[in-house]
Amino acid sequence: MTINVSTPIWFVDQAAAGGGDGRLATPFNCLGGAGCFNAVNDGVGAHPAAGDFIFLYKSSGAPAAFTGGVDLLNNQKLIGEGASQTLDVIAGVTVPTGSNLCRPLVMQLRC
Repeated sequence: MTINVSTPIWFVDQAAAGGGDGRLATPFNCLGGAGCFNAVNDGVGAHPAAGDFIFLYKSSGAPAAFTGGVDLLNNQKLIGEGASQTLDVIAGVTVPTGSNLCRPLVMQLRC
């Protein structure tokens, strides 16, 4: 079986444990510094690339805001948890029927 991913979505969540790789289950927990999103946002190999989506979770505790900035590559789209649509709608992806996927929606998860 082959599953093609046309445009990856990378996740950043300050409440996540360190050592994440940007996947939904293991998001990056910071924007800048070693092991953070910006450190691998270079389009090399399986790293984030031009045209990818980046989703930032809002932290419910301290710190209340991300520190530093995010360095975007050409056509990358930065989406925050306060977006008015679900992430799948914004990114234009179809979630398979029957999948057990929680997807971000305006400061809550819709399963």
